[in-house]
Amino acid sequence: TLQETHPGRYLVAMPSYDYLSQLSDYAGADETFMQQTRGMDDRAQIALLQRFQSAEQATLGIVMGGVFSESIDLGSGVLSGVVVVSLGLPPQDLNKMLIQEHFDEVYGQGWGRQVAYLQPALSRIVQAAGRLIRSPDDRGIVCLVDPRFANPTLRGYFPTHWQVEVTKAADLKKRLKSFWSHDLAGREE
Repeated sequence: TLQETHPGRYLVAMPSYDYLSQLSDYAGADETFMQQTRGMDDRAQIALLQRFQSAEQATLGIVMGGVFSESIDLGSGVLSGVVVVSLGLPPQDLNKMLIQEHFDEVYGQGWGRQVAYLQPALSRIVQAAGRLIRSPDDRGIVCLVDPRFANPTLRGYFPTHWQVEVTKAADLKKRLKSFWSHDLAGREE
């Protein structure tokens, strides 16, 4: 749907390598789909980015919290959009459990989950989306794919300039066409 409405380069940020693998299986033999893989060394990362940036139309599957969602600057005008799939909550571990316990005890029930899990996950989402807009002239879409993103509490973590609109899957193509037609018309004025 993204490439149909506005051909370009898109990042699709998944919460884990398992989800990314499922996306890759779905993409099948699509030559425009590229993906981050576990344990990529620097040379492989650079080669993947060069291949992606040289393509006029491509989709790069990445893992949230990884090098491609937080540590790269693709430059201005490279991306047409970023799709973030799921909250990508970090897995439980002893450190996060202790943080959760501490904040629940000190600030009240619910604070611990927010500090240990929710805030880091939402920071990763904003980081991934940040690959899109690198200069004042950049334009593009950020699609947040998970019904939990409609929660007003979660929206409080997003930058204030984000114009979040809940869209049903059946209406997505129409909304994307509307966005791009208005954006292009605004640039010609």
